[in-house]
Amino acid sequence: MHSSEPLVLWCKAVDVSDEKKAAVKLKKAIFRSPVLTYEPQLLGDSTTANLTVNDVPVTAAGRWSCDLETESGNTTGYIEVFLRPIVFSKHALRVDHRDTSQFHFDGAGVTTLLGQEAHLTCPILGQPTPKVQWRISGDSTPIRTGGHFVVEGTNLTIRNVTYDHEKVYVCVATNSFVDPSTKKSTSYDLFLERKLRVKSPIAWLWPLLIIIAILTTLIVTIAFCECRKRRREQKLLITEPEDND
Repeated sequence: MHSSEPLVLWCKAVDVSDEKKAAVKLKKAIFRSPVLTYEPQLLGDSTTANLTVNDVPVTAAGRWSCDLETESGNTTGYIEVFLRPIVFSKHALRVDHRDTSQFHFDGAGVTTLLGQEAHLTCPILGQPTPKVQWRISGDSTPIRTGGHFVVEGTNLTIRNVTYDHEKVYVCVATNSFVDPSTKKSTSYDLFLERKLRVKSPIAWLWPLLIIIAILTTLIVTIAFCECRKRRREQKLLITEPEDND
C-alpha cells in the first residue's frame, strides 16, 4: 500500500552562533525513512533540502532523519511523519468499504464451531501507534478481557463460543497528531467490522444425510425401473403366439 498523496519534506541547517540564525549552504543532503533512503533537491541557493515523494509506502511512516553536509560540518535533524489508522495486512484479508465513511470497512467474516475458540484479528497500521478497542455492533461499550473474552493487542479471542456470540464485532482504531496546517491536535478513527458465525459440531452431518438420501432415492428408482422393465419383457414372452410347424 502507498500513500494517495505526495509526501513533501524540507530541512535546512542554521548557524547557531549567528544572532540571525542564518541558513548555512549545503553540500549534500539525505533523507532516511524507516524503510527507504532519498536524496532531495537543494533549493534556495543550496540552503534548503526539499523532498517530494509520490507513492511513498505507508510503512515509511515514523521518524525520518535529515542528514546534512555543510561547508562548516555535518548535522542531523528529525521529522515525524504521521499516518492515520489504516487496514494493513501481510495476509489475504477481504475488506470492503462501507457507504457511510471512507474509513469504515466490512472485513471477512469468521466461522467457528460451537464450544471452540474464535479469533478476530484487526490488522491496523498507524503513526503514532493507534489505540484499539473492540465493541459489539450497536453497543459503544468496549469489550474487556474477562469471561469468554480475551483482548490481546489488536486481537479479540472468544473462548467456549455459544450461539449468543454470533454477532458483528467492531474494531475501533484511533490515533491523533497535530495538523501542520491548523496546528491543532486532531483525532482519526477507523472502523473494521467482522461478523462471527457459529456452527454446530455436527453441522457437517446434514449435508451428508442429504447426499445419502439422494443416492438412496436414485438407487431405488433405478432398481424399480429395471424391475418393471423385466416384468414387461416376461409378459411379452408369455403372450406372444407360438409359430406353426
